[in-house]
Amino acid sequence: MCIQPGYTDKVIEPYTILNAGYRLIISLTESKGLKKMFSMIQLDMKVNNLFNSKYEMSGNVSFGTPYWIPAAERNLYAEMKGGF
Repeated sequence: MCIQPGYTDKVIEPYTILNAGYRLIISLTESKGLKKMFSMIQLDMKVNNLFNSKYEMSGNVSFGTPYWIPAAERNLYAEMKGGF
């Protein structure tokens, strides 16, 4: 392959990221106070891109110039659900 001066490779490099999650389910069969409202509570916590890797997720080429769209950095969220 002959590479011309000013040539920019238009390929996204391979990447690996690590996501993690944890779920805690609390059964409220013995609790009298919360038992009136819920039979169980579920807590979820998830972390995406745990090691905060910088990588391009997608991109496009416009008039021969590549434009890369970066992926999100480390992010996390939590969720709480109540069952009746």
